[in-house]
Amino acid sequence: MAKNARRGPARRSQPPLPPAPELPWWATVRGAAALVAVVAIAAYARALANGFSYDEGLVIARAQPFLQSGSFGTLLSRRYFAGSLEGTWRPFCTLTYMLDALVSMRPAMFKLTNLAWHIGACWLVMALARRLLPERHRRWAVVAGLLFAVHPITTETVDNASFREDALVTVFTLGTLVLALDGRPRLALASFALGLLSKESAVVAPDLLLLIRWGRLGPEARRRSLAELARELGPYAAVAIAYAAVRFGPLKTPMAYARYPGGSFGAALAGLPAVWTHDFRLLFVPWPLCADLTGYFDFGGQPLVPFVAALVVVLLYGAAVVTAAMRGQPLVAFGLGWFGLALLPVSNLVPIPVPAAERFLYLPLAIVNLRHADWRDDEALWRATARVNPRSCGAQSAIGGTMLSRGMAEPSPDRAREMLRESVVREQMALALCTEESDVFRAAIIETRLGAAEALLGDRPAARAALDRAGDLVPRYALAAVWRGYVAHLDGDDDRAAALLRRAVVELGPPDATVAAVAQLYIDKI
Repeated sequence: MAKNARRGPARRSQPPLPPAPELPWWATVRGAAALVAVVAIAAYARALANGFSYDEGLVIARAQPFLQSGSFGTLLSRRYFAGSLEGTWRPFCTLTYMLDALVSMRPAMFKLTNLAWHIGACWLVMALARRLLPERHRRWAVVAGLLFAVHPITTETVDNASFREDALVTVFTLGTLVLALDGRPRLALASFALGLLSKESAVVAPDLLLLIRWGRLGPEARRRSLAELARELGPYAAVAIAYAAVRFGPLKTPMAYARYPGGSFGAALAGLPAVWTHDFRLLFVPWPLCADLTGYFDFGGQPLVPFVAALVVVLLYGAAVVTAAMRGQPLVAFGLGWFGLALLPVSNLVPIPVPAAERFLYLPLAIVNLRHADWRDDEALWRATARVNPRSCGAQSAIGGTMLSRGMAEPSPDRAREMLRESVVREQMALALCTEESDVFRAAIIETRLGAAEALLGDRPAARAALDRAGDLVPRYALAAVWRGYVAHLDGDDDRAAALLRRAVVELGPPDATVAAVAQLYIDKI
């Protein structure tokens, strides 16, 4: 009795917590992943039947000997540029091409891999959303995945394997954030490094992680000291510095990579509000879409009213970010800030060859798509582009190049002349739209196509002038040399024709399929 008295009153047992409500199948991790994958495959299945287009013909079809060589060590040497035909060192992206090429060189192989990376990006969008959303709202992460899966802006990146770097950098940037939030810093750092080796835009990953920590988002929503932030973010800075030392040192681009649009930093900055306003619009009204926005925007001197209107849109966007942060809505501020921060590396603050592109919105973006038909081949793609942006010299020249190739293969003389005349018109338009200084090699390609069409139409003086100009712009351009040899043959100067043919095939060789096809026009006649 005394022993029982010392125990005191008996404690009441706590009632068990009610079980968490069961999630609908589409909100579970596996169910959402399956749903998003099925929707993405349904949206992009038609793209698997498309042929190579845009830069796929260069970095995949023409680079086939290197891609199938198994020479993986070349990815880390100066020979990378000559083998891959890339203008920028992005070895992980090229590695994925090599792995595809070892299986098959069919376009469907490369496009299937692109689709797989896109699905992976969608899954990581959902994974990040689950970690950032309040627990009661995490089931809706699937909405983010579905929107990303089928938003029309993603078409350019998914349909065209030559832009795979944008999907890769998005996967690894999202992976970096998810792994960091899960407390796996070494894997997060490895993901960051792979992102940098895919595309330079991955440099924003530590900044995005800083925004998450500053906003107290994610599983560990607590205030961090400056020392803690430095310890977490310092390794990312070290990796970025090491990457930059290699990227801009021994493996820097072997030629002048790009100039500021408009010729100066100030001119590029003046055009930036219009570019960003265009990007904002595409998020909500993604039509019309355009594969080449060269010439679409004015850089330098701007008409006052459109410039002020675009600047107001950008300022309102910035105000929205600040307002959300000040009103205690860090998740909204982070989402808005993500878009702007991810755009900075492709905004020509450091010059890049393309002033704007839809694929640049793939990472910032983190309708059932109806645009795959535009990417089925080069002619369809570039005619659709020229309808939206007739000032695109790249589109006009590409159409001219297609008409040149079709004219050479056309058995009907009348139809062939019609195609060649269109080729001449398109190439002349391209020359009028783009200056030689903006891209010397592009100008040489345009002059070569123009000269080739003029030669086949029988206008030898015009052909000679265009092809000589191409040779002056890029002396080691084999295609210009072989066409100059053809014109020399038409002039009756077979000794000069033989010398130019030898230069194109031997000195500048080995010849690709295009050079070989032109050589067949006269190699047996000299």
